[in-house]
Amino acid sequence: MPMPSGTIYKRLLSLPLFQGLSATDLSSIIETSRLGFLPCPSDEAIVTSGAPCRQLVFVMSGRVRVDTWNVSHTYHVVEYLPAPLMIEPERLFGLHQYHLHSYIAEETCRLLTIDKQDVMRIATTHLAVRLNLLNAIATKAQRHELQPWRPTPQTVDNHIVRFFATHALYPAGKKVYHIKMKQLASELNDSREDISRALHRLQSRGLVTLARGRIIVEALEACLRDG
Repeated sequence: MPMPSGTIYKRLLSLPLFQGLSATDLSSIIETSRLGFLPCPSDEAIVTSGAPCRQLVFVMSGRVRVDTWNVSHTYHVVEYLPAPLMIEPERLFGLHQYHLHSYIAEETCRLLTIDKQDVMRIATTHLAVRLNLLNAIATKAQRHELQPWRPTPQTVDNHIVRFFATHALYPAGKKVYHIKMKQLASELNDSREDISRALHRLQSRGLVTLARGRIIVEALEACLRDG
């Protein structure tokens, strides 16, 4: 593996896993670990849903599209996320060690990969890395724990916005929900007519754009704030 340039050093230090490390510690990790630096062309899969998770993958630069399907494959959600991004560190461990989402390069991306064994060794020898990894996993777990305890939505509009939020990786940015109104009505245990009226109200307020079989949310944070 070629040694990274000074610019790459700076990018590595900006990644969540390596924050708080000294340049000396980072140099030691680079010299003793099998790090993969590689480009990923636009429209190529970085990680595929259902694939075994045997390494930690970072998107160091570029923009990615994340596809997530429900269990019965009757609808799916598309998100657009910028770098830097650490992909599903919680999937390296635990009961289900396979990827839940598919990540596709929306433009040419620069990736960093680290084998699981190297991740474990680095985390063992460097306290900052161990804490960063634990913080990333714990933060995600805590966010999921909060979901059932949030206030119950009081209107159909609120129920739809809650559906948007609970079916997104990050509570901000552009999302596209590929779901038919009949399916959304079934998911929310409401009538198709009520769901249609509520979606059109959200559209009239500029929070969503309706298309055939799709609901486009340009900024989920605006929906959560105003919906």
